[in-house]
Amino acid sequence: GDARSEIVVRVRQVVGDVTREILLVYQFTPIGFPALLTREVARSQGASRIENEVRVERGTLEIRPGRAVGWSASTWPFAEGTTDGIAAVLLPWRDGAVRYRYRSGRLVTE
Repeated sequence: GDARSEIVVRVRQVVGDVTREILLVYQFTPIGFPALLTREVARSQGASRIENEVRVERGTLEIRPGRAVGWSASTWPFAEGTTDGIAAVLLPWRDGAVRYRYRSGRLVTE
């Protein structure tokens, strides 16, 4: 209902024994297909997993930390952030929800 056309894609990336799920948001425009957002929303290794909750409603995209199985603040084996420019998965023991809204041609946090 906002006169824009977007596509939301969830991509699985396997690197060694770690699987990441990346949320990609693209917009269809008359002159191209620009990326609006790239964010990791899940990570697993063996039986351990963190998965964020993703909700789209009323013109906003909200990503919440979700829950962790097999990991805690003291056992999380990964360094802070990522090295590939993709925003890291939200951690339930550290991060809060992030809300995005479309403004001036991009998704921005509220």
